[in-house]
Amino acid sequence: MKKKIICFLIIFFSVLGVASYTYAHNPRLVYNLDALPEKPIIINNPDISQAYYGRLKGWEEYYQFAIAANQDFYFETLVPDVKDIAKNISADLIDVDSAKVIATLDAGKSEWLPYFEEFAGDHYFAGPTSTINLDPGVYQIRVYNDNNEGKYVLVVGQKEAFTPKEIIGTIVNLPALKAYFNE
Repeated sequence: MKKKIICFLIIFFSVLGVASYTYAHNPRLVYNLDALPEKPIIINNPDISQAYYGRLKGWEEYYQFAIAANQDFYFETLVPDVKDIAKNISADLIDVDSAKVIATLDAGKSEWLPYFEEFAGDHYFAGPTSTINLDPGVYQIRVYNDNNEGKYVLVVGQKEAFTPKEIIGTIVNLPALKAYFNE
């Protein structure tokens, strides 16, 4: 059985090739979590490209990360391209020490263009994006819309880093991602 799994993985990665991963985000399935201000979802390595698949359930959701050195930080909101999806997900980047909003992804000021993610074969609408230079510190991202309902994807980071562990995790999570898209 172990030899079959190894053979499958070798064939799978040979067919797809490394190029298939160049525009993929490491998926993080968080739609069943309650990301509250006092218990935010922690983003490790915010410079690494990661996609957090979330769902607003009547309240704003929060993410938190820390950086030790001055760096550019990229973040973006998307929504899955499913029937009757509202393209209305906004996000604020907040400096925790000052409680000041330092950047906003305003859903109402975005064109929400179609976007196709090749690795999983999923369709999205890409919303607002921002890259901002941050000083060392702790930051939160608040995700919301008018009624705090609906599916969203919060993307952070731009550095592609697919380790073997991430690749296997992505393959394992594909069925849950398809369920997220109602497929």
